[in-house]
Amino acid sequence: METAEEVLPDKKDYKVASPEFEISDAAEAHIEEEVLEYSHEIPPPDEGYLQVCAAIDPNMSEALRDAVWAQLYTMSEKVDLDDETIAYVACAFYCVMLETEKFHQRPFPYSILNILKICSVSVMEFFDKLSRWIDIATSSKRIQEHSLKIQSSLAVSVVIFKKLLPIFRSLFQYVPSSSTQSFDSNSLFSIVWLIIIIMKKSLPSEDLLTCFHMMLCVVEWIYKDLCFHGCDDHIEPESVNLMMESKDGVRVLEVLCRSFDGVLLDAKHFRTHWFSVKRESVLPTLNHKDLDIQSNYEPYLESLNEAYNSLMLRKGELDERMFIPSDIATVFDPASDSSAVELLRRGSNDSRFADAELLLTMSTQNCLEKLADVKRPPSRNDAKSYVISSQQLRPLCPMTQTDATASPAQKLNPLVPSDYKLEGSSLQRCCHQMRDNPVSLITLSADMMGERFVERVTAECSDREEIFDPAISQAPEEHREAMTTLFFVLVEKIILEERKRNPDRDLEGLLRKEEFLSAVFCCAMELVLFVQESERVFPWCLEVCGLPAVSFQKIIEVVVRNESRLTRDMVRHLNHVEERVLEELAWTKDSPLWTSLSRKPDSIPSCDEAWGSSTRVLSLAGSPPKKIRYESDSNNFGMQLPPCNAQKSFFSKIYYLASVRLSDLCERIRIDDRGRRMIWTVLEYILKEERTLFMDRHIDQNLLCIVYIVCKANKTDVSFVDIMAHYRHQPQSDSHIYRMVRVDSSVCLSNSTCPSEDGNSRDSTSAGDSQPLRSLSSVGTSPGASQSADGSAAAAKQLPTTPEPDVAAGQHVDLIVYYNKVFLPRVEEFMQTFTDNLPLASLTPMPVRRMPRSTPLKRSLSDKVSVMSYIPVPLLQRPEPSIYSYKMTQSPMKDLRAINQLIHKTRRYRFTGVTEIAPDAYRVML
Repeated sequence: METAEEVLPDKKDYKVASPEFEISDAAEAHIEEEVLEYSHEIPPPDEGYLQVCAAIDPNMSEALRDAVWAQLYTMSEKVDLDDETIAYVACAFYCVMLETEKFHQRPFPYSILNILKICSVSVMEFFDKLSRWIDIATSSKRIQEHSLKIQSSLAVSVVIFKKLLPIFRSLFQYVPSSSTQSFDSNSLFSIVWLIIIIMKKSLPSEDLLTCFHMMLCVVEWIYKDLCFHGCDDHIEPESVNLMMESKDGVRVLEVLCRSFDGVLLDAKHFRTHWFSVKRESVLPTLNHKDLDIQSNYEPYLESLNEAYNSLMLRKGELDERMFIPSDIATVFDPASDSSAVELLRRGSNDSRFADAELLLTMSTQNCLEKLADVKRPPSRNDAKSYVISSQQLRPLCPMTQTDATASPAQKLNPLVPSDYKLEGSSLQRCCHQMRDNPVSLITLSADMMGERFVERVTAECSDREEIFDPAISQAPEEHREAMTTLFFVLVEKIILEERKRNPDRDLEGLLRKEEFLSAVFCCAMELVLFVQESERVFPWCLEVCGLPAVSFQKIIEVVVRNESRLTRDMVRHLNHVEERVLEELAWTKDSPLWTSLSRKPDSIPSCDEAWGSSTRVLSLAGSPPKKIRYESDSNNFGMQLPPCNAQKSFFSKIYYLASVRLSDLCERIRIDDRGRRMIWTVLEYILKEERTLFMDRHIDQNLLCIVYIVCKANKTDVSFVDIMAHYRHQPQSDSHIYRMVRVDSSVCLSNSTCPSEDGNSRDSTSAGDSQPLRSLSSVGTSPGASQSADGSAAAAKQLPTTPEPDVAAGQHVDLIVYYNKVFLPRVEEFMQTFTDNLPLASLTPMPVRRMPRSTPLKRSLSDKVSVMSYIPVPLLQRPEPSIYSYKMTQSPMKDLRAINQLIHKTRRYRFTGVTEIAPDAYRVML
């Protein structure tokens, strides 16, 4: 699919005054004399405001009118509004209606779009002003979240509308209104768009990809109905020929996905498990057995408009019917496809918002990223991820101007000085002080790894006709030299910092470990590749160095902790790499992790043990109930050995990663505290007793299964499709995670769920054979599985808890098949222990996400502006009176007014009908 350039504003633009200015003593004395206090009395509304209220509704309630006026007047006293005061009237109406109606489960009394038209304010300008208004006028998190939500929803609708236009033109032809043809193209397009926006509001999540597939399903539904009832006037003849080209018969959805870049498997899955199931309940006024739009379009239009109007006012969102053009002929003109965005740029009097072009470039990328990720792998510079360790978010990382504009060599300069040499370096001096100088071993390791790098790059270039990754391939020796130098620098930094922390530690033994040296060189290689924006993405460096992913993960935190000159982008990238290891690469069958666990089967720590804290609150009356975790009643329970530090650190990050992702899913699905405890209890049980479920699989595959099985145990009305729809909001989500799950080939063959040609099991793609997810027991369902399969459940229970057979002979199935055939049989017995009368304290609580400290010591916004936490200064050390500063929440208002007076002496502000009570120079710019 193509991407859209049109965007809604998602950033705030404040005019910030510098915190300190020099003011003479005479000026200060003059200011003190002119300071006046504001009156707290709110005058009656002025005539201009009353005219706006009358235009909205002549019978508007006095309570609403006065509440909006009170907020508007109070804001005018607090800040200096710009010239577009009428725009802030619309903002005040929105905030007041949200507080008095929406948050009390009552619909908005008036349409936001109608208020914007009366105020002659464009949608773009409204959102721009609203972000400032909310921040200053209310500071309400709920209002801010609702504002962001309607902006995001509108952004998705803009993109969906632009995608609908070429699809509509390809399937339908223009039919003008006439005396003989009352059912024209305007009625058809209105019905299609109304159904789309009504069903869009009923989706579990309004992400772009789901909405796009929903739009394809609606268009297919309408197109088939018109073909069935012989509405040849509306059908485009070329589209019929295109449909008939298929050897398997007419399949509208397949043709639409192929022609307009839809994901066929996801579209079929959505149609089967959501669209066909929810259609009747979402659109009860339509005849779903025989739609017959041509004969029933008038009552359909009336009922759909009524349903959408009620839905829009209840949700407090903008009226998206504004996209339906007054002249339907423009829909059939490709040159008019940008008209949707023009609606957002212009007010009712055709006035164009001055900042529209700027705001349009600030993007709806949040709703487009999911779509782009389906088409291409994420960029190396993509820092959107759930950070593994909060300690790695260092606010004091250097943020220099060269980060964005410098060449790759210049970006490495802070880390690798051009004149750095091993001879005479601190590393060499440290090694000389050791009993057996390890310098020769360090240099030998660097030479071997560097040689492997050059050989690998040369071999890859010789295997390709065209030049691959020219940034690296054209000068491998130069990059090898940079990697070697950076390797020496990192080793030196680690040794010096560790010696400061622990002078008695045997660092010579560390420097002689091949695993340590290989991991540091691999980290240096990855940083050089990242700075060069190489196409050789992680884990390419692991393949070159022959290093297991688990070994590489150990060194990341060491490097970040000891090398303070890493830029913020470098730290983010290393965090992203570590996340890849933890979620997938560490669980491959050949990972050393399995060897370590096989030696000590009971060495996996619990979350409390891994984090080294007892944050769970136990009952004070007597001993706490036994927790349903994973403590098997074996005879050697008391003989368990504590996990080693490396393994403990690894699982502490696994638990943190799981807690962040599960907490996000639980919040989206609205799972209560009991459900969260059950989810975490099941997770710890699987890690302890059924750990091989993670082998050669992505950790999210099991997390999604855990969430689903707990939802079914609690009889929560949540389908697997709903969970996956919410999961797609997480930044690491990808379609292959739930479409390509590795299982033993015997599972596929014995249950007839072999992958189809596109690598996905047929049972999830066929609209005719797939069924909605149903329950097998009180524990959880086997979604999509048949209970009548002879012995299938019994055979599944006999699956061994040891690792599956050779994964090389395995198959890929979708997540639902994996849940039915592998996950459920292994967990079902444990789930039977969850009874309705089970005490809450016997379940393991989900850990609270650890957050970094809220305020850094100092943050540089640019080379001229910095923000720091306020530290009280002793009286004798305070600056001279000529320096005037303002401390947030501490300094008197007169200090801020004095500063503002010097900046805006000539600025005038007038609000119609309101008498100035204080000099306007004392106002603060919004």
